[in-house]
Amino acid sequence: MGTTTTSRLDAFLTGLISMDLPLGSDLLHSRAEDAFTLCITLIADAAYCEKVGTELHRLAAKAAGFAGWMAFNNGNHPIAESRYQTAIHLAEMSGAVDLKTYYTMDFAHQQSAIGRPVMALELLSTVASDVRRGRTSARTAAAVHAISAEAHAILGDSAAHTKAIEAARAALEHDTTPQTFTPNSWVTAPVIELEAGYSLLRLGKPRQALPHFEVLNNGAFPSEQWPREAAIHLVYAAKARLGAGDVEAAVAYARRAHDFLDRVSSTRASQRVACLRRALSVHQRTPAVRDYLDRPMT
Repeated sequence: MGTTTTSRLDAFLTGLISMDLPLGSDLLHSRAEDAFTLCITLIADAAYCEKVGTELHRLAAKAAGFAGWMAFNNGNHPIAESRYQTAIHLAEMSGAVDLKTYYTMDFAHQQSAIGRPVMALELLSTVASDVRRGRTSARTAAAVHAISAEAHAILGDSAAHTKAIEAARAALEHDTTPQTFTPNSWVTAPVIELEAGYSLLRLGKPRQALPHFEVLNNGAFPSEQWPREAAIHLVYAAKARLGAGDVEAAVAYARRAHDFLDRVSSTRASQRVACLRRALSVHQRTPAVRDYLDRPMT
């Protein structure tokens, strides 16, 4: 097997990644697992030179990490953990520092999501040196700092959260790479602001979080292109409004989140919207809330 095959395999994986944001994980999870299995089978059974073998391990890392992301979005955390661990190992074997760092960040994000922020920070500490030395892309470095901010927020450390968000913004100032469908293509300045807002919510500061969600209203965040992420971020914006005591505005965000949910197949987004509906249900004396809750979940 030669470089022509690995180039085609890389293009195939890039195509899968490009479909994640518009379609959602429910439709792509099995495809991601198939891609991962194909890569592992080629490593085990195909004949190739050392250069091609290194590239195969990098592609297998990419496939494993994407399968982990799909599993995480589907709520299958044991599979997500397994795939992320495999991705990190394969990336290290191939010398793909940026990929290893990126999927370590993804693994840390998953750990925070299931209530293990200390473990998340421990994972991030394993790649901190590569980030400091500039061995990763600007977007991956920014993502590492943003997920660190999330973990610190869960732990209630406001100062560490602020420092990490500032580091994420600073990292992106040095980003000169084109917007392509790489695993870290979602890491943009508007997304960092949304992550800051989400983390402030976790710190119990909904009013301070509100300005960060304005990127959902001014066109800075590509909601139409990324419906799953738009639905999730709009849920957090609604919760910030709810926490600030503005029920009517919270319902307006909830309606927008629901509209995007109707366009994508995502367990994670559906769970976020369902959680918001439960939070709104205590305000059923408000006509707008009652009207919204009459809308069925898809």
